[in-house]
Amino acid sequence: MKARVFGLLAALTVGVSGAAGQALPVSASPSAEAPSLGKVMTGPSSSVFAISSSGAVTRTSGTAVRITNTGTSVPTVTVTCNIQSGNTCSTGTVRIVVTAASTSRASITSFTASGLKCDGATCQSITGTTGPAPSLDFSVRAPGKQKAVTFTLPMEVTIAATPTTGNAVYRYNVSASVN
Repeated sequence: MKARVFGLLAALTVGVSGAAGQALPVSASPSAEAPSLGKVMTGPSSSVFAISSSGAVTRTSGTAVRITNTGTSVPTVTVTCNIQSGNTCSTGTVRIVVTAASTSRASITSFTASGLKCDGATCQSITGTTGPAPSLDFSVRAPGKQKAVTFTLPMEVTIAATPTTGNAVYRYNVSASVN
């Protein structure tokens, strides 16, 4: 069966509740339908596709076949420390959480925060899970006012063995806060 498989980025700006953290804006490029696996012919079993930080796509298990034989664009996530009052963007900690959203036919089973940069340089004081893992929860030293934390988001996507033809959409959420 042929299926058109898209990754749909749902970048959310959600903060950690309570007085400890202030929400930060999150953006991704490319947005919307990225990364896309292109056309996939499903097989009798579930299949896993790995999308590397360079955009190369490899089937790591299963029997599905990608009809589209090109790489894809891996999202670059940007978290901007835009808190103007106080010194939290200069002396605080930025917490970033990445989770897979529930979907029916396709799902993200693993993420990695790759190429982590703070204001274009190596981030300091990285703690937590940067992957590969089903969800990420990590913190870095804040990069400074109006400066950004950036990373690419390679992932593994599982496509279920279903007789469905059409779009198989997978989503994820990114939230960030500073304290």
